Amino acid sequence: MKIYSAVKSWTMTALILILLGSTLGLSACKSAASLDANLADLNKPVTAGIWKITLKGLPISENVVGSGGVSHSAENGTYIIISAEVTNTGTDIVLFPEDLVFLKDSTGKEWPLTNSTPQFAYKQDVPDIDILMDSPVPGGQTRNTALIFDVDKAATGFVMVFHGYPDTLRLGYPAK
Repeated sequence: MKIYSAVKSWTMTALILILLGSTLGLSACKSAASLDANLADLNKPVTAGIWKITLKGLPISENVVGSGGVSHSAENGTYIIISAEVTNTGTDIVLFPEDLVFLKDSTGKEWPLTNSTPQFAYKQDVPDIDILMDSPVPGGQTRNTALIFDVDKAATGFVMVFHGYPDTLRLGYPAK
């Protein structure tokens, strides 16, 4: 009888922890529902050097990307994941420059693109995206990809900026 009671107690504790973890995970994730598509530059191409970047959807956020043994946690708090088309309009095979695109939050802080590790992990859940970071892009080729930024959970009001170029892309975040 003592063993049954211990197993029952352990099972209830495990169930509570699982439910608590699920609830916390869902509440920590920012939903695209809080974004406004009217405030986003959807399908507006921006050219920065030989690169043409087009926002294809509203950003989502996740604390962890990937599954099936290949996952990666955000070091700063959360990933902002942006569906985009990225085209190399040049003629040479080149790497996408990791310092070209940043997110700027409402305080003016800039957040750089992540390296390829979160992209590879994200591809486990969204297999139809193309890897962009650390993967040479032939001239004239378009990659349907996810631009992933590791940001602080408290950061808000993001716009996409292109270093050395005047254009920005509004992502649908309301003004604060």
